[in-house]
Amino acid sequence: AYNAYGNPASFSGAGFELVSGDFTAAWNDGLSILVQGYNGASLIDTTTFVVNTSGPTLETFDWTGLTSVTFTSSGGTHNPNLDGNGEHFALDNLSVAVPEPATWALLLVGFAGLGAVARRRRAFA
Repeated sequence: AYNAYGNPASFSGAGFELVSGDFTAAWNDGLSILVQGYNGASLIDTTTFVVNTSGPTLETFDWTGLTSVTFTSSGGTHNPNLDGNGEHFALDNLSVAVPEPATWALLLVGFAGLGAVARRRRAFA
């Protein structure tokens, strides 16, 4: 994947974990990439890192509870050995984890159990 014309790129879903990805600058060495993870309209996590044209940089996030992620690139210095220009980056091996339905069911059963225990304690108090 890449950010066309150097514009911000994003993706969204019903709830996921952003694990990691390999980032490479297309034309500019020292390209800064700002990554922002949201849950709805609330900013949950953010980081900025620098990449070069020489090869991919693995970034590990391990951000949970997200509904969308935005990647914004800026700056850097044009690599004179490349025939192109702009603040583009390439993204490969993006790793995103989505909880399985069984995990959600187990969490709901656990929360229901906690609620029942709390209700029972109030009844005896």
